[in-house]
Amino acid sequence: MAVGLLLLAAGVGSRLSSSLPKAFVSVGGLDLIQWCLKNLGQLRTALEVVVTVPKGFVELCERNVLQSLGTLEKIKIVTGGATRQDSVGLGIRYFSARITKLLVHDVARAFTPPEIYLSVIKQLETSKAVIPVIAIVDSIKKVNMQDAYREVARGPGEPFHTKSVLHLDRREFFSAQTPQGFDRALLEAAHERSVASNEQFADDSVMVAQIEKDITLINGHEASFKVTNPCDLQRAEFAASSLLSKSNVSPVNISQPPISALSMPLPLIGVGIDFHKFILDESPLFLACLEWKNYRRLQGHSDGDVVAHACTTALLSAANMGDIGSVFGVDLAATKDASGAYFLESTNRLLATNGFCVLNIAVQVISNTPRLADRRVEAEHAISDCLSGARISLSSVTTDGMGFLGRGEGIGAIAVAQIYHR
Repeated sequence: MAVGLLLLAAGVGSRLSSSLPKAFVSVGGLDLIQWCLKNLGQLRTALEVVVTVPKGFVELCERNVLQSLGTLEKIKIVTGGATRQDSVGLGIRYFSARITKLLVHDVARAFTPPEIYLSVIKQLETSKAVIPVIAIVDSIKKVNMQDAYREVARGPGEPFHTKSVLHLDRREFFSAQTPQGFDRALLEAAHERSVASNEQFADDSVMVAQIEKDITLINGHEASFKVTNPCDLQRAEFAASSLLSKSNVSPVNISQPPISALSMPLPLIGVGIDFHKFILDESPLFLACLEWKNYRRLQGHSDGDVVAHACTTALLSAANMGDIGSVFGVDLAATKDASGAYFLESTNRLLATNGFCVLNIAVQVISNTPRLADRRVEAEHAISDCLSGARISLSSVTTDGMGFLGRGEGIGAIAVAQIYHR
C-alpha cells in the first residue's frame, strides 16, 4: 500500500491577525509547518508528501523543510488554490501514479501526534475513508442558519435573537480532525463531482460522503487542536514547550481533562536596552539586521545595530548569562565591524548548547528616522532567521522631540525576550 500525505498550508490565517500566512506563524521557535514536518519525521513509514502553500511562498517553505528535515527528497511544494477545497484538488495531481491511499492534513493542526497518522494509515488497509474525531464537550444548540450568520456577526456579548432553538444531545456529535485518509480514486472522484456541481464543502470527509457512506471513525487526540484564533497560539506555545522539553504526550482519552498548563516549562524573561549615536557623513546604517542605504551609520565597534544588540542582551539576560559586553567582550578584534546577525546567531547557538530555546522577542525602536514601518516585516524575518524562526515583534516610537533621541542624535532600542529551558 503506497501512501501519500497532502499537507494543506495555503491558508492566509486572517483570524490570527498575522502578517504571514498561518503556516509560517512561529510557535516555540518553529513555524507551524515545521512542527508538522517534525512530527512526520518521527513516522517510520515511507510517505510521499505534497505541500500546498500560498502564492509566492514556495521558496520560504522549501527553506523551512530543509531546516526541519535536512532534505527536500520526496517532498513537493506547490502553490495552492483560493480555497481549501481548491488546494486539495490541485495537490492530488502532484502525487506519483503508484500512490493508492491519501492522507489530507491541515497545517493548522501542527501538533497532531505521530500515532494518529499511523492509526489512519492502518485503518486504510481495510477502509475507503477514515476520519479521526473527538467528543464535543460543550452543549449543542441548533438555530436557523440565517439567524446564526446575522447574529454571530454582531460580536461577543451581544444578544442572540433567533426564532427557534433546538437543544441537541452532545453525545451524538463529534468534531472531525485531520489527517483524514481516503482511497485516492475515491477522493479524486469526489473532487471531480464537486467541480462539476460547483459545490463547496467544509472538509474532504463531507465531500466524500456524497458518494461513499461507509466511513470509518477513529478516536482523535486532544493535541490535534486547530490553530485558528490568537488565543489558540497560547495553547500552541504550551504544546511546543512540551515537545521540546521531551515530555512525550501519550494519547489522551476523550474523558480525561486537558493537559495542565502548570505541567509545562515556564518561560524565562529578559530585558535588553541599547543606544548608539549617529556618525556624521558616514553611511549606510545597519538596523534590525538590515542595511539602510542613504541613512547615517551608528557609531560602534561593531556595525552599531542597536536592535540586534538589545535583542542579544535580552536573550542573555533571560538565560542569566550576563550581557552582550560580558559575553562578547568590548573592543575585541574578533568583533570589529561584526554584524547584528553575528551576535544573534552566536547567542542562539550559546543558548541552544545550554538547553534553552527562544520563544519570542518584542522590540521597541526609539528614533525619528528611518521610518521602520516601511521594512518592518522584512526586519522581523531577518531577526527571526538568526534565531531559528522565533517569533519577532518590531515596533517604533519617537520622543516627540525630547532628549538626544528626539533631537535625532541617535537611535535607541528596548527588547523583551522569552525563552525556556528544554
